[in-house]
Amino acid sequence: MQPRRPPSASDTPSDSWFGHPRGLTILFSAELWERFSYYGMRALLVLYLIDALDLSSPDAYALYGSYGAVVYTFGVVGGWLAQRFMGTLRAIVLGGSLMALGHLVMALPWDGGLYWALALLCVGNGLFKPNVTTSVGMLYDEDDRARKQRGFRYFYMGINIGGMLAPIVCSAVADTWGWHYGFGLAGVGMALGLGVVVGGRHLLHTRSGRQPPAPSRRMMLGLVLAVLAMVPLGALLLWQVAWGHLSVELATVAVLVVLGVLAVRQPGRVRARVIVLLVLMVFHTAFWAAFEQLGSSFTVLAEHHVERELWGLVIPAPALVAVNSALIIPLTPVMSRLWGRLARWRHEPGIPAKFALGLVLLGAGFLVLSLGVTEGATRADATVALGWVLLCYLLMTVGELCLSPEGLSVIDELSPEGMRSFCVGAWFLTYANGHLLAGWIATQTAAGTEAATTGLSRYAEVFGMVGMAAIGLAAGLWLLRGWLGRRLGDEPRPMGT
Repeated sequence: MQPRRPPSASDTPSDSWFGHPRGLTILFSAELWERFSYYGMRALLVLYLIDALDLSSPDAYALYGSYGAVVYTFGVVGGWLAQRFMGTLRAIVLGGSLMALGHLVMALPWDGGLYWALALLCVGNGLFKPNVTTSVGMLYDEDDRARKQRGFRYFYMGINIGGMLAPIVCSAVADTWGWHYGFGLAGVGMALGLGVVVGGRHLLHTRSGRQPPAPSRRMMLGLVLAVLAMVPLGALLLWQVAWGHLSVELATVAVLVVLGVLAVRQPGRVRARVIVLLVLMVFHTAFWAAFEQLGSSFTVLAEHHVERELWGLVIPAPALVAVNSALIIPLTPVMSRLWGRLARWRHEPGIPAKFALGLVLLGAGFLVLSLGVTEGATRADATVALGWVLLCYLLMTVGELCLSPEGLSVIDELSPEGMRSFCVGAWFLTYANGHLLAGWIATQTAAGTEAATTGLSRYAEVFGMVGMAAIGLAAGLWLLRGWLGRRLGDEPRPMGT
């Protein structure tokens, strides 16, 4: 049994909830409802584009990838605005308001509002998402590393409770009453998340990290107008997919240059940590490029080729996305306990090794699904058994738990003082580039909706290649783990770091 952390000088009896700052419950709830809105939208979007707007599968995949990429690219801007001008709370409230408005537009029976709605969601999420994540780390003292990591794991559970509920509820509503009702329900989730933040803002005390001085009313008005001016830009980047891709690539290059210059100018230990951050960003991007097939090619595969009847009920294809989050909720405390026990035995793998393990499990999931699809292609009705899909999701989910919560924690730890919000935004660029690559991977399976057996063969081929690539990247990262671990300053462990 580990000893309790001694109370911080800033702790008060009213500012503690099960050993964590009460502000964590506010951020947990806000992120839960924000993810409800995002995952509800994510579950429905590709099939809505194909079935309601008559887009081809490649065009739907491309727009889905661009939407995810632009969402996370605006996170760099949102992190920077909060760090330099607004502060995190104002950015969260403004971003949540724009997202709620975007969902309202999606709820209207007006298909022409698609790009405006998506743009509002992109800009709003860019302000909301990175600053909620930053706020979690800022609730804890700088030297409170263990408790902060546990706090991020609880926060990650909030993400996945929202991620589990949204596809089930929104797909059922969309299936019963229509697409726009499903999108509208996602908007209700966002409004609830915004209300939680506003109502609990007095609990969001900052213990680490600097906040800018409160802006004057004139400056705040100028900032709001500048943010609103980004909405038509976002709509243009989504409408012209090639421009959207180019903007993400240019933003990535610019951020990498800034981080590279930052690394050169910092003293040795800080420079080494920024280098580790840059390396981990590459592998994190690759992970999400494969993982985001859940909302695109996996959903279309499920719609056309997967046996979805269970206990007499037919599961809507978008609802299968909920399996990932439904598995994360019970597995998170199991993984947390496993890492804690290994740490007590001094056998806990370091961050690079955990990333490598996550990629191996991700690759194994794709290989399992490739086998399942191959088996389905031999059936007379060319259908894939649900068990193959569920096993794939289980492997991918455990892989995600090895990598993603640790990523949220490590970005907070590796960011230089005064650059935390910017670095969180830079980390979200890995999701942006992952979405772009995910869109490209999904287009390689586009033949899957044209002919049953031929299409399944194409899915099997693409998923097999993705699985092998993920395992190959994991092997490369495993070889680098010692070099990266020394720059992280981790103590040597028998399993390596």
